[in-house]
Amino acid sequence: MTREEERNPAGDGIRPPGAVEVWFVDPSDAERLAAWEGHLSGDERARAARFRRDADRDVYVAAHGALRVILGRRIGVEPAQVRFFREETGRPVLDCGGPAFSISRTTGAALVAVSDEGGARRAGDAEGRAAAVEDGTAGF
Repeated sequence: MTREEERNPAGDGIRPPGAVEVWFVDPSDAERLAAWEGHLSGDERARAARFRRDADRDVYVAAHGALRVILGRRIGVEPAQVRFFREETGRPVLDCGGPAFSISRTTGAALVAVSDEGGARRAGDAEGRAAAVEDGTAGF
């Protein structure tokens, strides 16, 4: 998949209003997982280290690393430079504003959803290896 296809899977250069882009994230590629881990903040790395099972840790690293890659491309910064803060509810958001996002993790996989209009907050739920999503899907 090209960068343009990742930004707009429809390939027409225009995201429909309210469109939700959803990526299936597979942590099984060790090389990709190492790259994603390199993008994490110190806090994210510390949280990843607290997982008891390596498989759960890998899903966390993959989901958060992939999220940083996707958001970094959308806002024009390197993945490690993506910054978050927590709303009063505890939900993370980009400190620069920008697209809404959501992560759903399960054993062996995760979904990352991004939307310019907030639709990503209700985009999908990962269950087992099957993913239920409301809008288009793309692999990562």
